[in-house]
Amino acid sequence: MTVLVHSRVPMTVSNTPWLRRAALIGAVAIALVATAAPSHAARSADLSPAERFASQAGNQAVATARAGGTEAQLTNRFRTLLRRYSNVSSVASFSLGKYARELPAGRRAEFNRLVEQFTARLFAAYAGSFAGHQIEVLRSNPRTVNDIVVDSRIVFADNRNPSPVKWLVSKRRGGYTVYDVNVQGVWLSLYIRSKFVSILKQNNGDFDALFAFLRQ
Repeated sequence: MTVLVHSRVPMTVSNTPWLRRAALIGAVAIALVATAAPSHAARSADLSPAERFASQAGNQAVATARAGGTEAQLTNRFRTLLRRYSNVSSVASFSLGKYARELPAGRRAEFNRLVEQFTARLFAAYAGSFAGHQIEVLRSNPRTVNDIVVDSRIVFADNRNPSPVKWLVSKRRGGYTVYDVNVQGVWLSLYIRSKFVSILKQNNGDFDALFAFLRQ
């Protein structure tokens, strides 16, 4: 991710390297419309509830990317998946790091909406990077009592090698949520937080600069 200077922000996502990488990371992750054919692993009775949840979210994300459409259509579909599979408010709060308590209460709802829209636009803009055949779940390991890391891979229909993906699935109130995803050794939430915090730091904690960035 590139570092912004002062309050000036890029006008498009296509010319920003960190957005391209974040899109690849995030696109196979937090958000995720469409129906995909289940993998062999997804049909297996041996899959745990957390593994089945990660498989479902991942396959729907991959299928959405594969289905195509206009950028606006893809953005709307990915936004729907974000709402279905992730806790946007928790992700938005985490992305602010030490500045989370400084966000004015009256702007929190707008911030959550902008983070959701920003993430959905990333996925839509770079859907082609992860439009694979399906997600295959390999294994899972508990991180805490309620948090499970699920190892999987994107399988492509062409000759590309499978791409490994790790999912952080959290169990809350009897259900599951995709809290984070790791592609190429990078956790998406940490990657995005470093950029948001950098913007705030370079602008003396001025949230207007971050909001302006998210509105692009």
